[in-house]
Amino acid sequence: MSADARDEALVEVAVALPVRGTFHYRIPEHLRDALRFGHAVIVPFGKRHVTGFVVADPGADAPDDAPTDTELKPIEDLLAPDPLFGPRDWDLYSFMARFYLAPLGEALRTALPPGIFQTSRRHVRLTDAGRAALRTEAPAKRARAVLQVLSAKGEMRLESLLKSAEGVGVASLAQMAAHGWIEIVSELARATARIKYVDHFEAVHHLTPEHIQEALGRGKVRRAVWDALRASPVP
Repeated sequence: MSADARDEALVEVAVALPVRGTFHYRIPEHLRDALRFGHAVIVPFGKRHVTGFVVADPGADAPDDAPTDTELKPIEDLLAPDPLFGPRDWDLYSFMARFYLAPLGEALRTALPPGIFQTSRRHVRLTDAGRAALRTEAPAKRARAVLQVLSAKGEMRLESLLKSAEGVGVASLAQMAAHGWIEIVSELARATARIKYVDHFEAVHHLTPEHIQEALGRGKVRRAVWDALRASPVP
């Protein structure tokens, strides 16, 4: 790895996909102070955007075989303002991945609430050039079928369009996009659930008995709450 790459702020991410290993991303300036271990993030992966999880302390040294900084892509954004898991949870999740021989990102996806994840979907839309091409003999039979479907139905998800236009594949759509007849765009699908935060309380252990007695005073309710906290396991 180059010296520049070592100076770059990097983070190790497990993506919520059935792929082995983890991936390094650049930390953009606006996330330098906010990003933490356990955060869920939106990252580019190939031609789409997916949910990923920060599985190492941000800024930790990247391995020597990590891509150079010019090859690494930046994190797009945080999925939630607070981390979804901490070190104790991480021990369980990483054990699950090893025990079941599962990709780490898939183990995390299984363990965490399913509705919080986001991934991008590709949509296809007809351009003005495509509408003009429909009025000529230029498009071949299959390309013309695609243009006609888009003209009738408007913007469509790529998967739906491929089902509607028989015999047309992604390569054919890429050629049509190169002609300027269609546009293929990626958009993030909305999460179907909100992350719920629950407040919890635990007893502190650094106070002397004198300090505790002074804080509790003679209040019976405060004393009962304190006794309940001391008797409860740490959440």
